[in-house]
Amino acid sequence: MFKLFEKAFVVFALLFFAGAFTIILQPDKHADDDMPPPNSSAAVLHLYAKNNDADPTEKNPLNLALEIVIYSVTAGLIARNLRSYMRLAWKHKLLLILLAFAAVSALWSADPAFTFRRSLVLFASTSFGVYVGTRFTMRELLRLLCATGAVAALASCLVVVLRPDYGIASGVNAGAWQGIFGQKNPFGRFMSLEALVFVLAAFVEEEWRWLYGLGALLCAGLLAMARDTTAYLMLPFLLTLIPFFQYVRRHSLARTVLILAAVGAILAAFGSLIVLSPDKILAAMGKDSSLSGRTDIWAMVWQKILEHPVLGHGYSAFWLGWNGKDSSDIWMALQWPVPHSHNGFLDLLADLGFAGLFLFLAGYISGFRSALRCARASRTLLGLFPLLYFSFMILFNFSESSILKQESVYWVLYAATWVLTTRWLQLAVTAASLAPDRELAGSLAPAPA
Repeated sequence: MFKLFEKAFVVFALLFFAGAFTIILQPDKHADDDMPPPNSSAAVLHLYAKNNDADPTEKNPLNLALEIVIYSVTAGLIARNLRSYMRLAWKHKLLLILLAFAAVSALWSADPAFTFRRSLVLFASTSFGVYVGTRFTMRELLRLLCATGAVAALASCLVVVLRPDYGIASGVNAGAWQGIFGQKNPFGRFMSLEALVFVLAAFVEEEWRWLYGLGALLCAGLLAMARDTTAYLMLPFLLTLIPFFQYVRRHSLARTVLILAAVGAILAAFGSLIVLSPDKILAAMGKDSSLSGRTDIWAMVWQKILEHPVLGHGYSAFWLGWNGKDSSDIWMALQWPVPHSHNGFLDLLADLGFAGLFLFLAGYISGFRSALRCARASRTLLGLFPLLYFSFMILFNFSESSILKQESVYWVLYAATWVLTTRWLQLAVTAASLAPDRELAGSLAPAPA
């Protein structure tokens, strides 16, 4: 009974972190468009700023109350398994150092109090991710993600049918579905991840395989209705990584390095082609040469980064709307309320400088290496899940922003996947010493408390 409650709570919390309660918690919130609206003006910007305070928890008691409930329950669950939690958390020192660095950045932040509050929320949401990684097996996490995706997809369909004024965007994104997420980009991105998860589950799960296949088709269809170009271009690429990683893990390390180098060279050549001759390629992708205004944002943010290149402006202290000098300069120059850099690496540089970026990349490389070891040690496709998620995380942050973001489902899952992969490898070593021929992938029980 307790295990059922625990799983239901995790699904509920993942939906909250994904922004699936936006239309309930913030029904009047102005949607953050991914491109400049037509006929922008200072009056529009001021109206936007009036409805979007720098700290939403201060103006939304319902949202704050839900946060308190989620983190209180999480603290209670962690306390039940404190020894296991602390042991695994301590093995991820690079993650802990990055969180500590975000908190310490209050010392040089443009808004010290705001940075400190946000760093506490970041620690709390990351702790939830670490807890998930300590308590569930890889198969269980995959099933929990499928359950979360099913709830989000079906609820979004209901909202579109019953309340199209909430479920379908108007204005610059008119006609695009946004479901229960309140904006098309978060909706499209989450459906992209869920489509990938359902496809993997359809291969891994023998029972109810057809149901997972239907889930994949539903999420892919909703992704198309969201009209999120980045998401529906990335999904086919991520799906091709399944056979690619399957091939890589069955061959020698030297061949793996050569293949990865070749793939990297192809991607670098494609990137250079976009830089040197972007018009035709981007037009074929349905984008203009400025990537819907992103290149203008990137150029201005980069100039601001160079003002504080080492330590940044302080965690969450860059994008403060009219309350921040740097963000207000960008708003006025571009004449639209830019919500973030539309690039996770630039946002991290703006917040914590190259020191923060170095800490993140060092941790990411460590986690990716563990994921590769997990894939090579596993005998089933389930062992590819960490590699697929780490790939998803890095790819989407080239056009979106979820690195070190408080209450972001993608950052929560990053922490959970990293910890789960470490735990899987520990249990694999133990099981191999006791029974070398035992099949490990997906059958491992949670680590004891």
